[in-house]
Amino acid sequence: MSMKAYITLIISFLILPIFFVQAQTKMETEIASQLMCPCPDCVHLLEPCDCGVATGIKKEIGQWLQEGKTKEEIFNIMVERYGEKVLATPRTPLAWIIPFAGIALGIAIVAYVLIKLLRTPRPKLKTAQTIDVERYKDQIEREIEGYRKEG
Repeated sequence: MSMKAYITLIISFLILPIFFVQAQTKMETEIASQLMCPCPDCVHLLEPCDCGVATGIKKEIGQWLQEGKTKEEIFNIMVERYGEKVLATPRTPLAWIIPFAGIALGIAIVAYVLIKLLRTPRPKLKTAQTIDVERYKDQIEREIEGYRKEG
């Protein structure tokens, strides 16, 4: 082998770990961005969270990746440890359907109530034309006379 080949080989072995570390860091970031921080004080994804719990879990994720664990294995470990709530996106399709079903049900109820209100006949208000004025005319006259005598 020539000197140029040895230098290329040496440089390759020096650079290769850098790419491996970058790939592992990218995988750690990807996994952490799909998990919620299990700390009771947090409502953040694991990746941007900087609380002590999140920092420890991120280190564990790095160790698990070095041990050769897959992304699914890491997710399973986290679910066993903290429950399904640790996943940023739910695994079951039912969890995706329920919110939309709730919204659809709410819209249906509002539409039903509005239709019922709009179709219900409203009582007609009595106006001066619909009141039998003649019927009360004598009573009105007597009351007016009574006020004139008092005043």
